[in-house]
Amino acid sequence: MSHGIIIVMILIFFATVLNDVKKGEVKDYPEAAIGIGGVMPAGIQEIYPVYGKSSLYNGVVLCLGMVFLLFTAGVKTGWDMRRIEKEKQLAIVANESKSKFLANMSHEIRTLINTIIGMNEMTLRENKDEATLGYARNINKAGRMLIELINDILDFSKLEVGKLEITENPYRLNTMLSDAMLEKVYSGINRVSL
Repeated sequence: MSHGIIIVMILIFFATVLNDVKKGEVKDYPEAAIGIGGVMPAGIQEIYPVYGKSSLYNGVVLCLGMVFLLFTAGVKTGWDMRRIEKEKQLAIVANESKSKFLANMSHEIRTLINTIIGMNEMTLRENKDEATLGYARNINKAGRMLIELINDILDFSKLEVGKLEITENPYRLNTMLSDAMLEKVYSGINRVSL
């Protein structure tokens, strides 16, 4: 009975491997196919002595086939571990590159926004027209909000690399509420213009 099961399993495996070779799918498990391919002749070799005259080495060949299967599985595991380590290193390098990019871009954008805020500051100092001063104050608040947004992006990149420092700063509730209302007005204008 057990010999019949072994023969059926060998035939099923052989048919499966042939089918996968035709489809080109055996590349997904070459080590396992080689290992089980080594166990197949060992299984056949084990059946033969039962029906033959000698049973002196009964089980030895099958054990050798199983050791071969375990060896190929170990090789596959080693290759997978090496591949995973390479992918891990690539992910670390990509994350560092992203953090450097964010830091550089936020610095460049901050420089431009500070230039706009500086030019606007000159308008605030030199202009006497109330309407223009109102626009300039809004530009100033929006510019400062943009700077804060860029700083938040930079903080996220610092957080990822473990270099974020938390500092305690005083704030004015009325300024914070005014900025929030200004942001709501600007987001409403943007939605309408879209």
